[in-house]
Amino acid sequence: CQSLLSENPPHQGYYPGAALQQLRAGRASIVRGDLKAAQAALCRAQRWDDKNPEIALDLALVLLLARDGADAAVWARRAVELDPEGLKAKDALGDALARTGAHREAAAAWTVAARLEPGSDAGRRALVARELKQGDRALRGRNWVVAERYFRRAAILEPRSITALVGL
Repeated sequence: CQSLLSENPPHQGYYPGAALQQLRAGRASIVRGDLKAAQAALCRAQRWDDKNPEIALDLALVLLLARDGADAAVWARRAVELDPEGLKAKDALGDALARTGAHREAAAAWTVAARLEPGSDAGRRALVARELKQGDRALRGRNWVVAERYFRRAAILEPRSITALVGL
């Protein structure tokens, strides 16, 4: 965020209304497909309300869309830190860790987000089936980035799944 906003840094301070406005602008930029504008708006929002877990989560998701796993992991960890019960943040953390190659940690984050018992084979198989289904749905809708995310999850959770590997 610092390098992105270095040319025109926002004022320092707590401005929750302005942060909410920037959060909305960032989400609108995502819909338009302008990830750079989305990231800049979300960085400004974070600067003005650094205790808001939604902003940190949205930053992580934008960075995942941009395929930047390392920075996405930083923001996903921040979102989990701000909202320890947030399941979406734990899912995003798993996706970011998967992008960086930390597969074991990613699988653990997805397991926690799915509220499964660690080591539950039946739960893991059900999770893999859900991810494959989501990946197929995204593939049929030609949403390649989302399909890639779900097939990557399935492939990491079950490395011997031919369906997950072919989908990926």
